[in-house]
Amino acid sequence: MSRPGFVVSLFALVTACGDEPVCPSDVFVAIQTSQVSGDVDAAAPGIQTDIRVRTSLVDGEAVTLEVFSSTNLRLGVSTATVDDTGVAIFEGVTITGPEARIRASVSVECGDASDELVIPVTVSGACTLVFAPAPNANAFYAPALVYNAATDLDPAAGYQATAIVNTEPQTTVEIFENAGAGDQSIGTFDSGDAGIVEIERNLLDGTYSYRAFCSRNQSGSISAPLSIVVDTTPPTCAFDDPSPGTTITPAFDNNLDLSDGIQLLVTAQVIGDDIEDEPTTLTVTPLGGSATAVVTTKIDSDGRAGGFTTLNPPSTPVTFTFEFTALDHAQNECVATEDYIVTFDTCDLVVTAPTAAVTADADDNPANGSQVDITVQGSAECVGQTVTSTCGTNQPSGVVPAGGLLTLRADWCATSPCEQTASCTLSISGASASTSITFDDQGPATSIAIVAPALTCGSTIAFADDIDPSTTGVQATLAVTAAGASSRSLEHTSTAGTSTVPATSDVTVTVRPGLNTFVGIATDALGNTTRTSTCTLSLASLAIEFSPPVADGVVERTDGTVTGNQLTFDLCGTVNTTGAAVSLVIDGTAPVPAVVTGTTWCRTVQLRRSPPLHTIEATAFASGSSASASLTLDVDLSP
Repeated sequence: MSRPGFVVSLFALVTACGDEPVCPSDVFVAIQTSQVSGDVDAAAPGIQTDIRVRTSLVDGEAVTLEVFSSTNLRLGVSTATVDDTGVAIFEGVTITGPEARIRASVSVECGDASDELVIPVTVSGACTLVFAPAPNANAFYAPALVYNAATDLDPAAGYQATAIVNTEPQTTVEIFENAGAGDQSIGTFDSGDAGIVEIERNLLDGTYSYRAFCSRNQSGSISAPLSIVVDTTPPTCAFDDPSPGTTITPAFDNNLDLSDGIQLLVTAQVIGDDIEDEPTTLTVTPLGGSATAVVTTKIDSDGRAGGFTTLNPPSTPVTFTFEFTALDHAQNECVATEDYIVTFDTCDLVVTAPTAAVTADADDNPANGSQVDITVQGSAECVGQTVTSTCGTNQPSGVVPAGGLLTLRADWCATSPCEQTASCTLSISGASASTSITFDDQGPATSIAIVAPALTCGSTIAFADDIDPSTTGVQATLAVTAAGASSRSLEHTSTAGTSTVPATSDVTVTVRPGLNTFVGIATDALGNTTRTSTCTLSLASLAIEFSPPVADGVVERTDGTVTGNQLTFDLCGTVNTTGAAVSLVIDGTAPVPAVVTGTTWCRTVQLRRSPPLHTIEATAFASGSSASASLTLDVDLSP
C-alpha cells in the first residue's frame, strides 16, 4: 500500500456572534480501506468492494470518491454522506487490478481536504470486464448500464470508452461484442505482466453486450456478461401552450378572476423515441424576481407534459421567463426557455382557428396555391383596432369588427396540394397571439416495386419465374413503401377482377394470364391518400405446339428408321415457357413423359404404318396451369 498524498486544509476560524459555524482547527479525510482481496458482488461486472472513509465532517455532509485503474483511467465518481461518527461507506465500488488508485475529497464550509491511496487488488483467478468511464445504472434499462450525453465529454462522433479486462499476468484474453448481430470477436490480447487489457471502443447509439474469455495454462474463465445501452441523443422540447410569442392576457385566466392573478395551464411538447412517463420540470420567473417551481406531469404517450401556474405580478406589463426541462429513459435532458409578456390592461386576442391540421385549400382554387383562414377573437377593447400578422407569404391584417371575431386569409403555399408547418404571430396594440399551423392536403410519398422475382414494372413474367411452385398459379411479391403513412394497401386488377389487400409488409399475389395492373395506395393520419402510377406484369397463357416433321400430320420413312411395318422417330414440339413438364397420350394409352429442354420437348416413339391414323395429345404443365394440343398423324411408309 502506498499513500501518494494526504492533504489537510488547516482552517483556523475564530467564531463570532450570530450563526457562524463552529469549526475544528482542521478538516481531515482518510481512506481506511487498505487492500481488496474479495469481490462483494460476483454477479456484477468487474470487481466490487466497499470503501470506508473517515472524516471530521458532521452527520449528513458529503464525501466524493474517485476511482482510477492502475493505468490511470478514471473508472468512476460517486458521493456518499457521513454518519454521526464522521464515517462514509461507499458500497459496491467497481475497481480493477492489480491495484487501484482511490481519491476521497471533501469541500465544506469549514474547509477542503482530500486523501489519496493506491491499494493492491489481490482477487485471484479473475476474468473481470468493466468499462471506463463507468456507465450509469438506470432503472428503465436495468440490468443494462447506460452511457448518455451527460457523460460523453469527447466531442467526436460516438461515445469513446475503454473496455478493461482484469486477469492473471501472461493470460490470453479474447473480447466479444454483440451489437445486435450475435457475438463478434473484437480481438485477442495478451494481458502482459500487469494482468490487464485495455481496448478503446467508439460506440454509436445502440445496445451492446460484452464478455471476455481469459485462458492461461490450458485453463480458462469467462467474465460476467456486461450490457450497455448507448444513447447520446437528447429529446427535443418546446412550449406548446401558450405558444411562444403569445402575450398572456386575462383571456388565459382559468377562473376569470384577476384578483388572484392569471391561472393557466402551461404545456410543452417533447419529441423523442424513449420519453413516455419520464419526469419534467417547469419554473416561472418574473423579470428581476425569483423563480417559482411548478408541479408538472410526467410525459404522456403523446409526448406532452405540463402544469398549472399562477401569474400575479404587482403591476403589468411584465416579462416572465418560462423554463421547461424533460428527460428521456437514458436521462438525456432537453430544455426549452421562452419569455412571455403578461399584461392585465389590454385587449385580449386569442387564436380560435385552426386548432388542428388544415387539410383543404380555403379558396378551393389550386391555381393560386394553398390558403389558410385564421380566426382570432378579440375582446371588446379590441374592436376597431387593426390586427397585423406574420402569417403566410402575404402577412394579412384586418380591423377587429363588432363582436370581436376576425378572419384573416393567409397565402400558405405557392402550390396545391401542399404540406407545410410554420408558426406566426398576430398582433394588436399591447397584445400578441402566436400559433403553429400545419397545412397538409397532400398524401404521403408512395412507391410500388416488384420484390420477387427480379423484374421491373412493365415486364412480362414467365411461368419459370414463379416464386412459389407449390402454389397454384404464378406467384410474385410486391411492396408498397410510404414513410409516415398510417395505412398501405395494394390494388390488383386482372382478368379475375379487382381486389385490394393490406400492404403493411410485402404482399405475395397470384399473377393471372394476360395483363395484371397493380397500384400502391397509402393514407396518412389526416386522411390524405396517394395512389401510385400503375405497375404492370403480363403473363402469357400456357401454350404447347407440335414441331416438324409431325406438325403437318404426316411422317414418312425418311423421317425416321423403318423396321418392318413400323417407323421409329422423334416426336417433338414446343412450349411457350421454360420450366414446364410435358406428357404424351398416344392412341389412348397411358400418358408418357417427354424430355423438355428449355422450351423444346421431344420423345422417341415407334408407330405402325397407317391406316389407321394415330391420335396424339400433348399436354404441358407449369405452376398449376396446363395446356394441350392434339394431332392426327398419318404414318406413310410407301417408297
